[in-house]
Amino acid sequence: MKQALLMGSAIMLALAPVAAQAQSTTDYLRGSDVDLSINQDALEAIFTRDARAVGLPGQDLSLGLLLSEDRDIVAQGAVMVPTSVDAGLPVTFRFGGKAIFGLLEGGDDVVALAPGAEARFNLRAGRPMAVVGNIFYSPDILTFGNADHVVDANVRYEVGFTDQATGYVGYRYLNFDRNSGGGDDDIVNGLQVGVRFAF
Repeated sequence: MKQALLMGSAIMLALAPVAAQAQSTTDYLRGSDVDLSINQDALEAIFTRDARAVGLPGQDLSLGLLLSEDRDIVAQGAVMVPTSVDAGLPVTFRFGGKAIFGLLEGGDDVVALAPGAEARFNLRAGRPMAVVGNIFYSPDILTFGNADHVVDANVRYEVGFTDQATGYVGYRYLNFDRNSGGGDDDIVNGLQVGVRFAF
């Protein structure tokens, strides 16, 4: 599983030179979004808006909180730069990173800085649909506290129900490689469903 995630990360990062030459888009998000999701092991909420309010116009700022059944608490803050490839393809990329703060079962604390990338493929259909995947990886040098590295990834299929509401189903994976004897700790590893509200 980890090998597949790392390979996916390498592929997405290899697209960075293409995205760097792509046309910047500021309409990736329409105002602000609230994303609510549930997994067998966790609940998660993410608020996203244009980062213009903090002096970063054209970028997306998100703040999230995840609570697991094992009483793990994971907070995150991310800044992503949207781009689109001007090749007649309905594909949008976002590149950036997130800060991850974990208060884990057993009293372990983790702070991680994770570069990452996201790809969004809009399907040509009568109803708005898309396949979205992203991955963030914090290596040992950028991971502090009781973990050696952190992997945060998901892939999902989205369907727009209204102009304001989008539902999705997908796979969510969040792993802390704990160095306090706990080994690999899958905070989330499984099916996820959710809804995103735009306003």
